[in-house]
Amino acid sequence: MALVKEVVAKFGPMRKPQGFVVYHRQDGESVTVQSDRTIGRFNPDTRKGVVNFKRQHPVFIDLMKLRGAVEFEFPADFVAECLANQPQSGDLIGSSPICGSVYVA
Repeated sequence: MALVKEVVAKFGPMRKPQGFVVYHRQDGESVTVQSDRTIGRFNPDTRKGVVNFKRQHPVFIDLMKLRGAVEFEFPADFVAECLANQPQSGDLIGSSPICGSVYVA
């Protein structure tokens, strides 16, 4: 049981590095990452995707419909680090006062 790690990176118009959480995904799906100010989704093979740097990012909506979302090619080192740190089955991803510890299935 490992706690989900953040990937710290600075790219695009960011002035300071930010800590990104990498969301759990199934094989063949895009990778979704989110920090306090930025959210993005990319294809791990092509590194191309969309990103929103404008802090307008409810997690469960289509990124392309967000005002401020732009097409973006993510840096190769960031993609590699995200893939290395993505949650695996059994990883602790949080806790809840109602149900206790929450793990990736």
